[in-house]
Amino acid sequence: MDFGTAIVPSRNPTQPAERLGEILKLSSPSTIVIRKERWQHLLAQPETEPMIAGLLDEAERRQIEIRLLPKATSDSSFRALGCETKAEVSALLAKLFPELVWQLPPIRRPWNTEHPRQSVFDAIALGFVYWQNETEPITDFEVSINLADEQD
Repeated sequence: MDFGTAIVPSRNPTQPAERLGEILKLSSPSTIVIRKERWQHLLAQPETEPMIAGLLDEAERRQIEIRLLPKATSDSSFRALGCETKAEVSALLAKLFPELVWQLPPIRRPWNTEHPRQSVFDAIALGFVYWQNETEPITDFEVSINLADEQD
């Protein structure tokens, strides 16, 4: 959390497993949580197949569980806590985790782009909701079917 988001420069874009391995080594997660809609969007794009395969390989090699979290679950969880916007969610997370206060992005105006620190709060919100709710696991069978469908 102290360093925000990590970007690993691409030495060879054909080796996503190596790049993902570097990121996973930095963070050492026990679980990878992905927004379900984002996962489905990635599966629909043929150019992301090496990245998906690399993620699945690295997660399996490192024994990291991958879980999908629907956006509706996240939205309803924060609505129940009185939050409607990303700014309100970020403020709530900063109240729950005071060590985040200094990272709180400024309130976004419609004509402004999203602040770079917002991605940190989006990730924390996803993790927070994950621990509050059941999530859908990704199975090798489901992924192989989806990847096969995309190739047809």
